[in-house]
Amino acid sequence: MDVSRIDGGRIVSIPSFLTLNECETWVGRAERLGFHHAWVGVGGPREAVPQSLTELVGDGVTESLFGRARQALPERWFEHGREWDLTGFHNRLRFYRYEPSDRIPIHQDDPVVITDDHRSWLTLLVFLNECSGGSIQFHRDRDGSGGPWSHVPPRPGTAAFFPHETWHDAADVIAGRKYLLRADVLYRRETDR
Repeated sequence: MDVSRIDGGRIVSIPSFLTLNECETWVGRAERLGFHHAWVGVGGPREAVPQSLTELVGDGVTESLFGRARQALPERWFEHGREWDLTGFHNRLRFYRYEPSDRIPIHQDDPVVITDDHRSWLTLLVFLNECSGGSIQFHRDRDGSGGPWSHVPPRPGTAAFFPHETWHDAADVIAGRKYLLRADVLYRRETDR
């Protein structure tokens, strides 16, 4: 698997995480589920922005994606002075659909918290189609002063893993629609360590 590591390895890009056929299948499946207009909170003090979103829960789909991603993920995550062990992806996949008029401001992703000792620390985003514009842009802070310091271009099948705490946004979609798949990477903290 071809893997690029950015920012000391905290951000990982995988150019061919999914095949074009797999991407088309995911887009079709998401469209059949139906997108709805949802307000998603972003940023420090909460700011709500509209997104077209659909979700797929369960169905065993996350296991195959996790199996493919595992070799690129850290087996252990160190946070809050504790060691956390990789357990898999949360069983909810989110699909986002962006039009040229959609704008998502610089934000950090919220974690999935199952318990105090089992939660997500990383986001997986996968581009599912070709579009003009729409790269994931990484910033040093919320105001984005100085512009993005790195980005992942929107190529079908390209995946990016990054810590939820990473400030990011998306470049404007110039033409076409952009489809993204999102999964959350779960870790468990051993309480007796």
